[in-house]
Amino acid sequence: MNVTGIESYFQFPLSMIRNSQSSSAVVQAACLYAAWNFGESMSELDIKVNYMQSKRQYPDQIHDGENRIHTMLMAAANKLNIKLGSVATAEKYGATYMRLKNAGGFQVRLRTDIAWDAANHEWHFLKFKTVCAVYAAIGNRGAARLDHRLLRALVSGYNSPKECTDDDMVPESTLRYWLDHCHQRQLFKLCLHNGLRWYGISKGFASDLDLAKWVKKHHGKRAKRPVISTDDIPD
Repeated sequence: MNVTGIESYFQFPLSMIRNSQSSSAVVQAACLYAAWNFGESMSELDIKVNYMQSKRQYPDQIHDGENRIHTMLMAAANKLNIKLGSVATAEKYGATYMRLKNAGGFQVRLRTDIAWDAANHEWHFLKFKTVCAVYAAIGNRGAARLDHRLLRALVSGYNSPKECTDDDMVPESTLRYWLDHCHQRQLFKLCLHNGLRWYGISKGFASDLDLAKWVKKHHGKRAKRPVISTDDIPD
């Protein structure tokens, strides 16, 4: 989870949704991943101070000050103000998350209010995965043109249709249903441009119309520069 001013958000590998069973499970895993990722950047002194604060705040949790990954996770969670619960087998998280990070691929960037709403209200998993797919595909661009074949792969937890077969991906009709559902609930903005679908998640898009204006301005037809001809030059 990253924190910038008053806005905070989770960032985690899209592939995490492939082997999970629910939106709440993904969010909890994202908490651990965020704590691990953030903890890797903390100084040893910062880890020590925040770990001790965590022990004082949650004395009933399992604490293992001899385990580096455990100490780092608890310290980072304290720093980020998120509660992880007892992390009894912390070593496996370090190895698992290092593999995930090194694997590359799409990253999901969700505002914490959306993530916690999905977890606390147990969103239908396909709804949550659809939001993750759209947000991952757009990234930090604010808006992007996305085709259904790519989104089918992303909703299924893959980074590209080339990584999987057609049977591995959610059906086209299922994707369309959840895209319409999420759009109706204003989880993203949507417009058509030259018959292609553009999706927007930037705060600058208060409506679909705002997105359409932005797309037309930045991706509209460009005036061709006239090219001079030798026929135009008098002899």
